[in-house]
Amino acid sequence: MQVATAPPLTLRSTYHGGRKFTIELRVTDGADSTIATLVPPGSQLALTCTCILTPGADSEAIVVDREAGYLVLAAASDRPFHDRWTIGPLHAEIPARHANDGPESAFIILPGGATTDVIVEPTVLDADAERHIPPPPALRPRARPASTTAPTVSITDIAAGFAPAVDAVTALLARTGRSGRLLVGESADTDGKRLGITRRDDIAPGGYAYDTAEDRIGLHAPDVGGVRHGLLDLVRIGERGAELTESITAPRFAFRGVHLDLARQWYEPEIVLRLLDIAAWRRLNRVHLHLTDDEAWRLPVAEYPQLTDIGGRRGHGLPIPPLNGSSTAPYGRAYTVAEIASWVQRADQLGIVLVPEIDVPGHCYAALQAVADLRDPNDRSNARSAQRFVDNVLVPGRPATRRFVEAAFGALADTFPTSPVLHLGGDEVPADAWRRSPVAHGWAAQRGLRGSADIARAFHDDVVAIIRSLGRAPAMWEEAADAGADTTGGYAISWTSGASTARLTAAGHDVVVAAGEAYYLDMATAHDWQQPGACWAGVTSIDDSWGFDPLAGVDPEHHDRVIGSQACVWSEHITSLDVLDDLVFPRLDLIAERAWGRRDDLDAATVAAEWRSAPRFTTDR
Repeated sequence: MQVATAPPLTLRSTYHGGRKFTIELRVTDGADSTIATLVPPGSQLALTCTCILTPGADSEAIVVDREAGYLVLAAASDRPFHDRWTIGPLHAEIPARHANDGPESAFIILPGGATTDVIVEPTVLDADAERHIPPPPALRPRARPASTTAPTVSITDIAAGFAPAVDAVTALLARTGRSGRLLVGESADTDGKRLGITRRDDIAPGGYAYDTAEDRIGLHAPDVGGVRHGLLDLVRIGERGAELTESITAPRFAFRGVHLDLARQWYEPEIVLRLLDIAAWRRLNRVHLHLTDDEAWRLPVAEYPQLTDIGGRRGHGLPIPPLNGSSTAPYGRAYTVAEIASWVQRADQLGIVLVPEIDVPGHCYAALQAVADLRDPNDRSNARSAQRFVDNVLVPGRPATRRFVEAAFGALADTFPTSPVLHLGGDEVPADAWRRSPVAHGWAAQRGLRGSADIARAFHDDVVAIIRSLGRAPAMWEEAADAGADTTGGYAISWTSGASTARLTAAGHDVVVAAGEAYYLDMATAHDWQQPGACWAGVTSIDDSWGFDPLAGVDPEHHDRVIGSQACVWSEHITSLDVLDDLVFPRLDLIAERAWGRRDDLDAATVAAEWRSAPRFTTDR
């Protein structure tokens, strides 16, 4: 049997505080070689790091290449290394708060072009920096395990029109290891209670109510959504060993969503199917899929096969370099039409509306690398995005841009035929985008526009018109709405803070609240250095997510413009499904519960315990 060997080199990094790192390349313990042999003169060190590192003047290294978080370094001299290659100080553009802010992947590029993999150890703190990192919070007591002997319920009566909801729920239960919890038919072999499902039009849409007798339960709902919610809640209550209550329960918000960034990391298609099951279990009814970004383009567009051939992958020697922890090998791909069709089918069965997104005009580095004709060859703007991609914007006024946008959104509508809303992105356009683009300036002059903000607004208007021509409504991030884009029939997502909700509703927009400080699930949950996650919006505990009120600060006259809330999962730091679970749960449970009903009498830990048996990405319970 062939035994895999560990890479012969290891990268160790230390954070010293004050935005300063030191990195050290050495021979892996047990490797039978020397660094002088493994890293001969002329070799380069490539790494990925979200903090955006730059070597200092006395760091013994020079920058050979960079793109956003991808950095290639060479030694400042040709002298051979002895036992290690130490580079420092390296200055970070943002302070590091957690170990995953340091280098995440690395490899050596040898003089002949071959590569050598490098083990990357988690970044450590030096003693001085450690004193400035707040201590982790006290551990919360774990909830008691879910019951493994929850009662079986036999469904004996189903009102007309509600059978599809029963079928959807029983299929979901089977996929999550609960196939015996609900049985259908008078002859069902059960020692549990019997259930009858009836229609009640006095209950709000999506709501439900129970009544109970000694051996029978009544489930009453106005629609199939209410039946789905009521059946799943019945199973969850049984697993907790709790008692049914006979009061009516109905959703606080009509829009209850969760978002997943499919571009920064590659998720197998089955993970999206799992996300749909997770959402349905938590009574969420919108799943927002972020299909494109600087790091990858995941949507197939027939007119542009290079989007899938080039834009869906990144790696050494490819037009898109390694990023966010990926390494030399080609990483990721685009999804196929058939794979997306399976998502649409599952979502329709579960009563979930898919909200697919193509992010334009910014966050388009992958598209620009794949379709060279989209660039203005004379653009000298050198505009850097928030993630430090250079000139990552589509160019208004270039004929290829209009053709591309029409084809891309046409493909989006075709592959998501039941989605009433298409999301255009519109966020984080660099302030100096198109500043020195002759094409964009010519287009702006024809329209009487001045400056990048005006150009972005007009671009958004054109995309909104394309979306409407496809028979869909537009959704967008808050920046596009702030710039004046028309959200009629759709909505804007407020994300930079809770205060943006008040501003957007006052301007007349319908708003979905996804405040970064409470609803961004990629934020770390604690200050502990080893805790995964980002921190630009701060550390978000379960108390922060539970205690946040989407209506806080909104004029009461505008409350009806807050149509719902959405948890967002961005993927820069999500390097495994275990990390995904650690970051998402139980905060998603709390946000979903808030979207359904306030329940101010309970604290976050109590609510989290109630949802502990619900399916996650890696476990069924």
